[in-house]
Amino acid sequence: MFERSLALKYIKAQKRHSIFTICSITVALALMTLLFTGYATFRGIMRGSVYMDKPYHFKLMKLTDEEYDELAANDDLSSCERINEADGTVSAEAMIKSYHEDIGIFIYELFPEKQLYSDRYEEFDTSQIDVNYDLISADRLDFSSRYEAVRDLAAFFVFVLLLAIALRLMIDTAFEISSKEREKHFGVLQCVGAEPAQIVRMVTFEGLFLSVIGLPLGMLLGIGVSEGTLKVVEASGVAETFFTAEKAEKLMHLHIDPLMMVLAAVTGLVWVFLSAYQTGMRVIKKTPVQAIFGDSDKTVKVRKAAFFGSMFGWKGKLASRNNSRQPKRFVITVVSLTVSIALFASFTIVLKQSLNAFEKLVDIVGLNYDMGIAIKSEQEKPRSYKEGYDAVMDSGLFEVNDFCKEQVSYVQMSDGTLQTCVLRYYPRGVLEKKFQGELPVTYDELTEQGAYIMMSVNDEEPAQLYDEPMQIEVGVMEKTVISDEEYSAMSAEEKENVKEYMTEDYNTGAKKLEYRFTTELYPTTLNIVAAAPMFKTEEGKKKTSEEELSGSAYILASTLDYYNKSAYTLAGKGSLANLEGVEYIHVDLINDDDYEKAKSFVKSNAWLMTLDEDYHGDLLKMRSGVGAIKIGSAFLSVLIAMIALVNMVNILSTGLLNRKSELASMQCMGMTRGQLYGMTVVECLQYSLTSGVLATGLIEALMGLTLLVLKRVKLDDELGDLVNFAEPVPRVWIAAAVAFVAAVIASVITLHRINKESLTDQMRTVE
Repeated sequence: MFERSLALKYIKAQKRHSIFTICSITVALALMTLLFTGYATFRGIMRGSVYMDKPYHFKLMKLTDEEYDELAANDDLSSCERINEADGTVSAEAMIKSYHEDIGIFIYELFPEKQLYSDRYEEFDTSQIDVNYDLISADRLDFSSRYEAVRDLAAFFVFVLLLAIALRLMIDTAFEISSKEREKHFGVLQCVGAEPAQIVRMVTFEGLFLSVIGLPLGMLLGIGVSEGTLKVVEASGVAETFFTAEKAEKLMHLHIDPLMMVLAAVTGLVWVFLSAYQTGMRVIKKTPVQAIFGDSDKTVKVRKAAFFGSMFGWKGKLASRNNSRQPKRFVITVVSLTVSIALFASFTIVLKQSLNAFEKLVDIVGLNYDMGIAIKSEQEKPRSYKEGYDAVMDSGLFEVNDFCKEQVSYVQMSDGTLQTCVLRYYPRGVLEKKFQGELPVTYDELTEQGAYIMMSVNDEEPAQLYDEPMQIEVGVMEKTVISDEEYSAMSAEEKENVKEYMTEDYNTGAKKLEYRFTTELYPTTLNIVAAAPMFKTEEGKKKTSEEELSGSAYILASTLDYYNKSAYTLAGKGSLANLEGVEYIHVDLINDDDYEKAKSFVKSNAWLMTLDEDYHGDLLKMRSGVGAIKIGSAFLSVLIAMIALVNMVNILSTGLLNRKSELASMQCMGMTRGQLYGMTVVECLQYSLTSGVLATGLIEALMGLTLLVLKRVKLDDELGDLVNFAEPVPRVWIAAAVAFVAAVIASVITLHRINKESLTDQMRTVE
């Protein structure tokens, strides 16, 4: 065809323009590949993190040997690892081989008699099975996970398309340079009979032919840049912070998905096609006469450049006027540079401050322990908690963070009123943490003496009342739960002594009766050996239960060993303070790698305890989420920086090439090459200075907006010090300086190529 022949001839004849266009296509495809590879890598890292935490799709517990053998022989499972538990039972960690529309039904049918899954409530029996939903979703093994995968990919693809549309100038500029210098050729072709549609097809075929070289080069470059970006992220310490060093080493590697590569290639090819087609459409908007003779009679008025003129003389004035004549290009370049500089300057700040904010929020909320375990305890058996407590401590998985047994007593004051006095019994290691500094007496001495320490907020009363050993008379309260049957059998007089514990629904305000109880005070004498100030949390952090209680009650601290020895009898048969039938113990994992083993331990002892709080798991998910966001931010920052630099180089190169005849005229009138280079450097300085100023204003506005949001949500006292307006300024101007150097290099190279031509050829602007 006529169009294909001309396109191929032009590609061969004008190697410089062809190479420049191939470079632009290569960079564009590299960006597409970077995006799609980043998406695949993100999903791969998240999948690897989930698998390392739980290397199974589901874990069946309390199996017999026969049941395990039956499960291991199931053809729908790719693996089934046997785990021999401490209680003598067998557990199986299984991986599902292929897709099942409903995972719950599939697991139910493995052992129908066990009722592992309720289709009615869509819930698993967690005492028998642990399902790794995150890994099932990552492997897309059921309908819902495949739906989510398609939804996420569609949303990401829409983002990529919008980005390609917004940044189409990257390839458009390459075709614009080529078409601009061939306007007279296109005009002549139309004069000798070529139709406008043929001109459009010729430019489009040219772009597609060049894509044959640019596409594979771009994809290889994109994979290389992706690998480099991942190394930078890994070197920054982000992965180690959120995945631990050992996990980061295993997780942080590139994931190349064939589907993502195909999508990147197709997207890039369509991008090139549309850019070439639109360039052809712009070319044919001019009549043949306009294309041949140009718009030399058109006059553009520009403002005088006072600032740069006073700074750099006539070269500054010419540079300012040159940029003013191309306002659209100037604005596009400045906006692209401004966004890039602002992102680059803020990235390191976000990296550091987001981690600080995350840890601060952890302190504010009070997530200072790994797990909260509810231990079964009977109200009429004060020491019944010991079986569950000892099982937790003897497991070798936990160390106690906070725990106490509690009794409520009352002290009669001199004016006849009763003052609440709470008796708390702490285990060894916890008691020391409840006070500032060293204890006035040791744990063992308190146990032997059967004594207490008065916990004081400060040096005022009641601390100074008990700074010497003394005895006080108190009445320790016994609580007895009254069942509905017992309450019904009571007389009216007896019912007057019964109290009701009510709860209120936060949404409806409706009140509900939880239980009825009676109280009785048992008089006893307590030995107080000393008083000491309690531990105080830092301002802005969640207060301890002792600090919250100290405003309304005295607190006497003793040892858990003393409680188990004899103090449990002080309140008769009802030593529980809450009547919920459980005691709460806060624990930390001795080894973080034993997280899954610790959860399995609690589940396997469900008759003794339940997992009430799992802050370790929550923090793992939060840290993984923050880490993923940071990794994604790193990819995006590199992407936008590359786009900004390529756009700037393309725009500056295009501008200089389109002004070849003008630059040649200046040299004909006496301008030296050195002055020409100087004027170009000033133009680059205008781009960089303007972008630097705008980027500074943008990032400062974002910092101010962040501070305003913190004030609105009333977190400015806790997190306000993380907002530092001075910190990003040096980074902004370092990035602006880098952009200036890149712009100067690009402009000097382009001018050097232009000056290889004679002034006559430059004046003609026809190749």
